[in-house]
Amino acid sequence: MPSVPPTVVATSTPSISPTVAPTNSPSDTPTVAPTSTPSVSPTVAPTKKPASVKTKFSDKKSGIYFKISNSSKKYLEYLYPTSSKTNIVIPNTVKYKNKSYKVVSVAPKAFYNKSKLKKVCINANITTLGKDCFAKCKKLNSITFKGSKPPKIGRNAFKNINKKAKFYVPKKAYAKYRKTLTSKTGFNKSMKIVKK
Repeated sequence: MPSVPPTVVATSTPSISPTVAPTNSPSDTPTVAPTSTPSVSPTVAPTKKPASVKTKFSDKKSGIYFKISNSSKKYLEYLYPTSSKTNIVIPNTVKYKNKSYKVVSVAPKAFYNKSKLKKVCINANITTLGKDCFAKCKKLNSITFKGSKPPKIGRNAFKNINKKAKFYVPKKAYAKYRKTLTSKTGFNKSMKIVKK
């Protein structure tokens, strides 16, 4: 039998290409980067505990209790005598633990009602005499000031001391002491201010 050729020629297998290219697999990267863990720092630095310093001590030489009122400037305050004496000299400086301190003030009521006290010498470094510091020292009749400038004297510092007490002051500073020693400090008319 004769072979019959096909009338239609078979087309080649069509290549189908997608009209839209598929998107890549989405990456899981977040759109907003997370902020780093905040470092919390205190706004105010904690203060260090001050080193324990013995602020009160007695000086055997002068027989006086002192208080360190300013360690950086090496200042002392006279607190009170360690014993009942008739004559007290408040020193210019005192040594403590190999350091020299200036005695610059006398505490309030430091000598209050010291019945045996008769004489006191106040050094030139003293800038303040506290309230009632010599009050009721009934035998106190001689007070010597060494400073060319009067200290600030608290109320009633010399109230009810000996009625005829004498205050010895430097000649050049006499007028200044006259203004400083008043009835508010315990000074009265029967007392005297003497140039020395």
